[in-house]
Amino acid sequence: MIINEYKEFACVKNLGNNKDIFIKMVEHYGKDLYGKIIMDGSVYTIHDFNTHCVDIYKIISEVLLDPKRAYGSDGLTEKELYILDMAVLFHDISMSQELATERGNHSEKAAEFVQKLYDTKDSMLHKEGNLSANEIKALKAIIKAHSDVKDGTVPDKERGLNDPKLTDNMPARSGKIRARLLAGILRLADELDITSERLGTMNIEENLKEIREEYNEIEMKIKSGEGEQLQEKLKKYKGYIESLSHWENLHLFSQVVRENQDDTVYLITDEDYLRQQLEDGNSATALSRRILSVYNKIEKEWEEIKKIVIEESKQRLDIKNFFPVMSIKIKCSVDLVDRELNKQLMNVSKVKEVRNEENGGAGSEEKGEEKIERSEIERGVQIIDPLLAERLTNEIKRRHLLKAGHFLLDEIFCARDWIDTKEIVETKALLDKIAGCLIEHIKQTCELEKKYIIIGLDLEGALLASRLSMGLKLPFSYIIPVRERSNFSPKEVEVSIDGYEHIILVADVIVAFDTIKKALDEIAYTNKIPIERLGKSISQIYSIFYRESKLVDLKEIGDLQAKTFCVNTDFPVELFRKEDCHYMKAGECLALNNRLKLV
Repeated sequence: MIINEYKEFACVKNLGNNKDIFIKMVEHYGKDLYGKIIMDGSVYTIHDFNTHCVDIYKIISEVLLDPKRAYGSDGLTEKELYILDMAVLFHDISMSQELATERGNHSEKAAEFVQKLYDTKDSMLHKEGNLSANEIKALKAIIKAHSDVKDGTVPDKERGLNDPKLTDNMPARSGKIRARLLAGILRLADELDITSERLGTMNIEENLKEIREEYNEIEMKIKSGEGEQLQEKLKKYKGYIESLSHWENLHLFSQVVRENQDDTVYLITDEDYLRQQLEDGNSATALSRRILSVYNKIEKEWEEIKKIVIEESKQRLDIKNFFPVMSIKIKCSVDLVDRELNKQLMNVSKVKEVRNEENGGAGSEEKGEEKIERSEIERGVQIIDPLLAERLTNEIKRRHLLKAGHFLLDEIFCARDWIDTKEIVETKALLDKIAGCLIEHIKQTCELEKKYIIIGLDLEGALLASRLSMGLKLPFSYIIPVRERSNFSPKEVEVSIDGYEHIILVADVIVAFDTIKKALDEIAYTNKIPIERLGKSISQIYSIFYRESKLVDLKEIGDLQAKTFCVNTDFPVELFRKEDCHYMKAGECLALNNRLKLV
């Protein structure tokens, strides 16, 4: 049964002569949206009419469009508004029970379905839809552009809003349809449907939690040598477990609003949920990271929409009048989480400023604000993907990969507790996720047409670096740990960077940056180049883990830390220089790479 709430939203009430037609379309096709949420081995959030489509109409009406200008002579025409509302109705129709599709191409399949309906003479859309053939083309282009087609059939440069068929002057019975503008509004509204309203009755989330418990039990049985026959079930459940984090993130936000009709959209966090999470032992850092994982995805989408839909439009000023959004911000009333959010957002902002400065100063005007010193940015290693960071933390805890004890890191440092990174890189699903994350970051931040070489540090770092090399089609080398060198020939030990302009270093874990500095010394010595020149050639440093320690004097590191990116920072370490170790006997550290032997 279709609820009537949607009829009260401004984007529906202002349809004029098309309003009754649109209501007929909703009554007829809206029910088809109930259904398929299990696709590609994952459980997707609800895409029905009463929840998802109604949310989008509300966001368009109350958040994105100006109520005084959007529906008048200077805003959207009635036909444009009708086509936008129809695009909302049909944009996820391919995810219904009746249609077989994949998540990666669901927008394209939805557009094809609309064309099929239009070509069917006895269909409701054909008989009563009040759309010409050209207007159907505009509707299809908007639906297809609401989500990038990711199945390889569409080139990267033609995906989403860059589709050459999507223009700002598509023909209509009278006037033109600004299809790119309408697609941008739909994309942003779709992205902003992030609140707990989308959870429905939460039955699906509860089922996923039960599956997670069963998954953990099956995995334990398999590890203990039992239940080999359960491998297939485990494989099937894996996608569902990954889906659960997306469902749980819907609890983070209670509202999406544009207050006082200004130009800022606010994502309002759910105070009750955050406080309960803190009481349950979750850290403010982990919660802020989850919030930022959602925010960063929206912000990235918004920046592209702003550029393509508004800034590149000939009607830029007119569009800004009735589509007045200029920025998207988080509003959090839980002080502990808010402070952590501001800290992480500040780090991101500083990284952007340093990059602009290094790229010739574009966008780095001070605008009256206090200039940020480079030393400030050097204090923060950057997390690449907050969602993956959270998953990695959960894996470490669940599989007990943080080993308690006192351990030698090398001839200089010893530490309390260490992470079994070997287990991480030998877990294919995790390695695939980590490698994919780093590959995407390198693509976004490096000019790969220049001459790059990837160098892996130690055995686990080398394994990860080799995966990046294959994925990016870049040359690869590695540095062998001193303790392993007796097993290799002299030629294998030497690392040549002759002919390469830029170096990407890859480690499994960074604690004191001592490994990085020793690697640079070795590369400089082998290649007979000054260390200062080599330092300038280091483009990026990647690590799965960065384990912060109070012992390390960051001033000695120079700008290495500013170039360092990692997946996870949740496990700080208590670090000692061996000569200053707390656990000494007869002048020797007692660390034997196992649990501390107390005397």
